[in-house]
Amino acid sequence: DSVDPAKYEVLTEVADLRGVRTVVTGVGASFFVRNAARAARLRDQLNDRLRHARAYLRQDVPPILHYRADPRIGDVVVIPTEGAMVDIERREDLPRGMHGWNPAIPAMHGIFLAMGPGIAPGQILRAFESIHLYPWLATRLGLKPNTAIDGDAKVLSDLFAPVGRSERRYTWPE
Repeated sequence: DSVDPAKYEVLTEVADLRGVRTVVTGVGASFFVRNAARAARLRDQLNDRLRHARAYLRQDVPPILHYRADPRIGDVVVIPTEGAMVDIERREDLPRGMHGWNPAIPAMHGIFLAMGPGIAPGQILRAFESIHLYPWLATRLGLKPNTAIDGDAKVLSDLFAPVGRSERRYTWPE
């Protein structure tokens, strides 16, 4: 999706970031703060002033983002709304394409194609989170997936061809 210039916000113009390590993460940002009280004040300051993004303490990041336990995120995380972007300095050349918005937004959905032995041809799956690809691929390759992950190979079980199933050609849905 593209960045809407009307939804572009500069973090240094809305919050006091002195003494805070800031890492811009695509359309959003992550802040590393030295103490919990300062992190809470920064989150509140950002939420009072940002029009197209929401700031969260690490432990309050929405579960759908599968982001809370990531050691690379900061104590405060800014997640913009669709089409919005934050940065630490003003820039005139906004990206024409970007990612990093909430994965529930249809514009953030990807395309998944698979074929090969044991994969049922012509299957149309409902949307699924990409976290399920790793355990599914590991299982298909005869490997034991790491158990300390969020994904579940069973989510993609519809791709497995039943024994004795005849080949079908893919047809586009009407």
